[in-house]
Amino acid sequence: TWTAGRTTPAYMRMFEEFEAWWGEDLDIRFITRKVVNRFIVHLQTQRVVMSGARKGQPGLDGRSVDNYTSVLNTFLEWAQEKGYF
Repeated sequence: TWTAGRTTPAYMRMFEEFEAWWGEDLDIRFITRKVVNRFIVHLQTQRVVMSGARKGQPGLDGRSVDNYTSVLNTFLEWAQEKGYF
């Protein structure tokens, strides 16, 4: 697996959100910087905040966006290391 331990559920939720945003069968060979940048824009402008003072409003804060991109980066590094692309 590409993640382990206590962070696994959170990592999986974040990656599943990327998969849902992608909207088709996910082929990691087609995940480019341009795709990741479009996902970041989605998180910053359309992703609805699920808790806190901004609950229900669109657009995650910078720290949350960084968390999502960190998870994506971890997955892609793992996949590259394992020879998936």
